[in-house]
Amino acid sequence: MQELTEMGLQNCSLLFLVLALSVELEEVVKKELTLFEMLAAGTSPSKLSVVMRGMFASLLALQANGIDLAPSGQQVARWFFAHCLEKAGKSSDSSFLQQKAALLPLFLEGVADVFDASPDLGKSEHVLLAPEFGQLLEQSSPSEQAAILRTLQDVIERVRMLHRRSLSQGAVLMLHDAELKEQRIRLSVAVYSGILQFVHRAVVAPIAGPPPQPYNADAAVAVTLLALDLPSNLSMPVRANFTSLFEYFGCSTQVHPRVSCRFLCLVLSESDALEELTRRIPNLETRLVQSWLRCCVAIVPPCDQMTRLSGMVLELKELNQLLLGTLTRPDGGESHDVFVTRLFTSVAEASDILSDVGDTAGTTRLQQTLALYLQDFVVTVAGVLKSSSATSAALQNVYTICGQLFKHCSTLLYTKGLSGCLLPQLLDCLVVPSVVHAKKPLSQAQLMALKHHLPQFLDGLLSFRIRLDPYLLRRVKDIITHYLSLFSLTQSAIYNTGPHPLLVVLDTGAGSRASQKRELYVSLLLDCICDNFIPKKGVAHAHFGQGIRFIQEVVKRVKPTQNEYSSIIKALLPALFENLLNSSTDAKLCRELVTQILRDSKDKLGAGEHESLVEALSSFVGRNLAWSTSGVFRLLHDVATLHPRLVADAMSKVTVAAQDVERKRGGGSDAAIRKNLSDLLSHIEKCRSAIGKM
Repeated sequence: MQELTEMGLQNCSLLFLVLALSVELEEVVKKELTLFEMLAAGTSPSKLSVVMRGMFASLLALQANGIDLAPSGQQVARWFFAHCLEKAGKSSDSSFLQQKAALLPLFLEGVADVFDASPDLGKSEHVLLAPEFGQLLEQSSPSEQAAILRTLQDVIERVRMLHRRSLSQGAVLMLHDAELKEQRIRLSVAVYSGILQFVHRAVVAPIAGPPPQPYNADAAVAVTLLALDLPSNLSMPVRANFTSLFEYFGCSTQVHPRVSCRFLCLVLSESDALEELTRRIPNLETRLVQSWLRCCVAIVPPCDQMTRLSGMVLELKELNQLLLGTLTRPDGGESHDVFVTRLFTSVAEASDILSDVGDTAGTTRLQQTLALYLQDFVVTVAGVLKSSSATSAALQNVYTICGQLFKHCSTLLYTKGLSGCLLPQLLDCLVVPSVVHAKKPLSQAQLMALKHHLPQFLDGLLSFRIRLDPYLLRRVKDIITHYLSLFSLTQSAIYNTGPHPLLVVLDTGAGSRASQKRELYVSLLLDCICDNFIPKKGVAHAHFGQGIRFIQEVVKRVKPTQNEYSSIIKALLPALFENLLNSSTDAKLCRELVTQILRDSKDKLGAGEHESLVEALSSFVGRNLAWSTSGVFRLLHDVATLHPRLVADAMSKVTVAAQDVERKRGGGSDAAIRKNLSDLLSHIEKCRSAIGKM
């Protein structure tokens, strides 16, 4: 045998085959395989290939004559794995790789031929599917893994076809032939033992990293559908029954979303599989929506499989009942991010309907169901954001979907005082991570994604009564304070810089609700700018100029009503007066803004609003006249030039404040204060006369 050439080995194999067909077949094949096993380890791959073909020719002869393949099949499998598995502690050399490359395709082809030729798979064909298949998969290249798993998928399909054919024929074979039933069970166990553990590990990958190869997902589908017909008690490590495999490959957060998406598309397209799932999993639709949302936020559109899966999910009966029929039928050509937006919009519409009819129980049920749907969503979002390999497109997709969720469903994601709400979790990882953890700044790609969608997050937060909730109030102020100076106010087509996201929030549309949001937002903006950007007591602020310019843009964009403009002035003017009084280095910019506001206020304020402005000016004088007398009168002189009526109406209270200062000093009348009052009155009259002549 050692000295035979390739032609000699082929002739030897043919001789044994002819002899076997002439006399006792099983004994001759056993002798042949024993002789082939005696070939030296260094035999060339071309000779081993001839031997492999001869082995499978003998197996097919045994099968054709109705002889059990168990002894001979075990010898063939043992011989193959002995030549194609790496030895422990030894690295593969080029000769071993050549040998494996020559034998593996022949072995897979032979396995496929044996299973295709069997009419009932009742001759121990399962012995060819040895447990060493798992080790072989671990040691193989991606192309070899694809070939192995493709062959095993064909085997599984053959097993399922014959099993179902038996059932369709009255189940005679499966019910009355115990041996054949046992053969099918052994075959399914061989499949689970051979590949399930490998596939279980192969589908696990970082969310934002490269996804597992599609053939791993296809193998998972094949194994799961096999478990539908022939379940087992094996745990590899997941139990080899249909429900457990579906839960793991289709719904587990450990499995890469692309694998889950492909898996769900293929399994749910099997009508019998869907019926069985409906029967076995009481909360199937909830689990499907959970998994779909997880896939949506992790997979960048467009994706044909996600579009297909989205259509399946949005047609679920229970989902449409929950949303009171507001969910429109999906179109086939839309990407899955559009489907998600449609779902969130429908949730908001259903919530409005329930609120209008006063159905508190229905609203609570909707809120609880949405929380269940988003159970895996938050984990997946955090996984994408934490990944260093996340692309800008992946981050944009996350912020697009989460922005729509906040815009439409924020009121359903948060209840004051209730722990475990989703809104704070999403807010802390998406919008304010660098605010809470200053040492963990956002990456540039994440910052750009946030810039485009920050208005949607704020729009959702403004749906709450923020001033009555300390947590939300603190978070909104954190966002404004942090991001106002982080993004530029200038726009450039060259550098692709759009409008400031905090200004885009002002374009909330028409209607009473939008107007209320805008009024609340403007007041919060002014509070933050006055508290954090306008210097006090001569202490400069690095972003004072940007804060002032931002206020100018706000006033310009809002085009406020009398009430809104009055609120802006009452919040802003005292802080600006304080800044001018302290002779800030940025006094020119501050003076320009005060000038603009005072000029506009003469036309935009009614009588009631004018009185509140007079009160604000009087209060400023009362607080500062004692310690900065000349500065206060100088400022009043400038204000009278722009708005003489305002100072004139405040003169009575200014005089009272001056008298209080004199009384507290205890020196009687202060000549300097009296002269300043006289000069101010004269200046007011001159300004009024000048205005009257115009």
